[in-house]
Amino acid sequence: MRDEYDLSKMVPVPPEKSHFRNRKESVRIELAAQDRVAELEPEIDRVLEALGHPEALVTDLSMFSDFGFTDAEADEVSATLGIAVSRRDYLVDAAQRLKDKG
Repeated sequence: MRDEYDLSKMVPVPPEKSHFRNRKESVRIELAAQDRVAELEPEIDRVLEALGHPEALVTDLSMFSDFGFTDAEADEVSATLGIAVSRRDYLVDAAQRLKDKG
């Protein structure tokens, strides 16, 4: 999916935190593929629920660390899902492990 977004219509970010603080023109934002997310939708939903972010938009490149997930939280989420996860894992890989586990 490819779309262009006008940054002036997005939620403002404090200038000191923005990578675009000196930009005046629109910036093109491109989403990563979502093929595996679509194939693993029920399992992705379980992962997002365990993370406390059931509403999140995820792609095939979304990682646990994208959600502020720390190694300290890994044990709790691992216990909830019944599989080992770390902040460096892709959500789709965890979802695949859930599916394979049955």
